[in-house]
Amino acid sequence: MSAVARPVPWPALRQQLWLRRQTAARLLAILLCALGMLMWLQWTWVREQRQREAAAAADAVQAQHRQAVAALARATPSPEPERFYTALGDAAHASGLLRPLFSLAERSGLAIERGDYQLVDDEAGRYQVYHAKLSINGTYPAVRRFCEQVLRTMPYASIDQLALRREHGGEATVKVRLSLSLYLADRAGVRP
Repeated sequence: MSAVARPVPWPALRQQLWLRRQTAARLLAILLCALGMLMWLQWTWVREQRQREAAAAADAVQAQHRQAVAALARATPSPEPERFYTALGDAAHASGLLRPLFSLAERSGLAIERGDYQLVDDEAGRYQVYHAKLSINGTYPAVRRFCEQVLRTMPYASIDQLALRREHGGEATVKVRLSLSLYLADRAGVRP
């Protein structure tokens, strides 16, 4: 009887031939590379898991902190909003607030050339802001004195912008662009 050779499928034959050609050292190197890749994949997976756990823990701590702050805010009423509203100027006399401003400028030796005024309601804060943009001429010490006096006599005022310009180096007079805001409360209105 003759033995009939069974045909070997092409990919399996290629694998058998490739394995026969490899030496033990090459197979060991391939095995070590594969093992290294598996270890690296496991290490990255573990690292990502730990990062997710740390982020979840940090989120939980922040949520607890926010809840504690909210509970504390509900439990203890703050006197700060009341202090804020009592420090505001009176909106009923908004037009009269410019007279002291002009008299302070005159007493400081300044000339107000131009002024733009705008009254804006801040509905969220329940107050009004009277913006004044002034063009002033005078000396630097007079401008400084004027700004100090405005802030002392009007605690509800803020200096938003102050720009000084001198035409020539030897001149004593400076041109000033001054932006003021006067924060006003409607005393008859409802406050939070």
